Amino acid sequence: MADLQEVYHTTVGRNCVIELDFAIDRDGLVADTHAARYRQFGQWIASCYGPGPEYNNAAVAATSGVLAGNSTASPANSSLTLTVPASNVDGFDRMMIQEDLAHGQRIRSYTVSAFVDGNWKVLASGNSVGNKRIDLLPSAVSTTQVKLEVTANQAAPVYIRHFGVYSCV
Repeated sequence: MADLQEVYHTTVGRNCVIELDFAIDRDGLVADTHAARYRQFGQWIASCYGPGPEYNNAAVAATSGVLAGNSTASPANSSLTLTVPASNVDGFDRMMIQEDLAHGQRIRSYTVSAFVDGNWKVLASGNSVGNKRIDLLPSAVSTTQVKLEVTANQAAPVYIRHFGVYSCV
């Protein structure tokens, strides 16, 4: 299962599509042991990220919004802050960002920070988001605020379909 989880994060979590090879037997069926493994994998995805298209039911906290990006017209509006409810501050170990692709893929680079001990601490940064970007953290983070900042973009505004933090322990 750990191998499938790693494949999921390095494909789907990096704006790609995962293609699983279903081994069909001579009768045109999937072997029961394989079907059980695929089901287990699907259950893990649902328990970690939620079955819904916006994944809100599994997120520790989630939001969406429209950002100006790093355009010179309104640089003050280049970040989206996510407030983590007090009941969920026990920690999260990953985050997901999704752009609204109806407007195109616009993010070229970003950083995600958490407000810890009175300061913003960078948790992750990357290039390109697209349909889905999942960043895994080396350890769980406890905070009440998480900030997504677009540091470079192709066009403005930037449409964030989903920005959420998750605990998949």
